[in-house]
Amino acid sequence: MALTDRSLLVFEYRIGRGGGGLGPRLGRWARDAISLEAWRTELVQSSNGQTNRMDLLQLNATTPDGPLALDLPAADQPGIKEFEEALDSNDLA
Repeated sequence: MALTDRSLLVFEYRIGRGGGGLGPRLGRWARDAISLEAWRTELVQSSNGQTNRMDLLQLNATTPDGPLALDLPAADQPGIKEFEEALDSNDLA
């Protein structure tokens, strides 16, 4: 997801061992046509006696096409740098 001065854009993002990256744009809405709520929360996953925690940014947007809910790693979480670099390598206009 990218929020610019003019638009909310949502992209597919692939994660995989053989490489991933930014996929096609799934949606675009004018900034003045949406409402957006955001908050941080912690995701806790337990497996095989280990507990992993990740801070998430949860977003709820109301768009002309209906509601949109997104859970994104907060800016300081592992993997977010790669996501930002993938966004930077594409034209978001």
